[in-house]
Amino acid sequence: MMKFLAILALVATVSAQSHYGHQQHHQPQHYHHEEDHHGPAHYEFHYDVHDDHTGDVHGQKE
Repeated sequence: MMKFLAILALVATVSAQSHYGHQQHHQPQHYHHEEDHHGPAHYEFHYDVHDDHTGDVHGQKE
């Protein structure tokens, strides 16, 4: 059993060295995506709070 574990550890070590020892240098891929650039988006945002229990009444509008 000990011989099996020793051989397994040796195989794992050699496998890890061969995997990390050979670094492949890849050129970065540059992707060009055509986009139509428009002005800022128009939006509306608002909320209102009206809590009779706490008396909290406020809102926001943009």
